Amino acid sequence: MRTEPASVVAPGDIHLIAEVPVTGEVLCYAVLEQPPATSEGCRLRSPDRPLYPVERVHGAGLYQRLPILPDLPAAKARELGRFVKNQHPAAGGDLAVRAVVELGAAVFRLAAGPLRLSLDAVIGDLEEHLAKQNLDFFHIPSVAIHGTVPYQPSASYP
Repeated sequence: MRTEPASVVAPGDIHLIAEVPVTGEVLCYAVLEQPPATSEGCRLRSPDRPLYPVERVHGAGLYQRLPILPDLPAAKARELGRFVKNQHPAAGGDLAVRAVVELGAAVFRLAAGPLRLSLDAVIGDLEEHLAKQNLDFFHIPSVAIHGTVPYQPSASYP
């Protein structure tokens, strides 16, 4: 795939790409997605707010059983989505592993830098046995919610 459908791209999305500078080969890609448009003061627990993509897959109310997240403003939570790693890099496996770590570092630098006043939480669907372990290694506070069953219609983009 060379481009994403226009229906999944928003003007406030931040696209993160790790590539080999000499060849331009993409090693890893993710998007820190623009929050859904909500009314002023809307919280993540609000039942009538637009759903994040991860909630459309795992169900509305996914975050209601957590102690802090439901009380955050919906406009201050971004979803890290469309995270993909090149499974057959011509550049070699070491660079592909490094690319994933560097992409994660880019998210942290954005959260601590330019987005620090407009971002309270990063949400998303991650691979627990690798991505969560990387977050834990760097002492990044994270929560994994178990007991959900993802659903995607057969004609969906992912």
